[in-house]
Amino acid sequence: MLARIIENQGEIFSELKVIKDKVRRIENRLNDLEQKMDNGFDITNDKAFKEDTIKGAAKALIEKAIYSENSQIKSE
Repeated sequence: MLARIIENQGEIFSELKVIKDKVRRIENRLNDLEQKMDNGFDITNDKAFKEDTIKGAAKALIEKAIYSENSQIKSE
């Protein structure tokens, strides 16, 4: 058995290299999926998302500047 392994050493290393490459590709795909999941949501209309975010932030800043105390903040 050991003699056979030694004879086929090159083929075994070649197969291990193929397996290693496949594992690396799978790991890369998993990392890509994890990053997409970490982003949490799909922004289909990036411009609208940015506009809504900026408007919301501006409104919060203006309310904080005008109504500095929590009791003064108007509810919508």
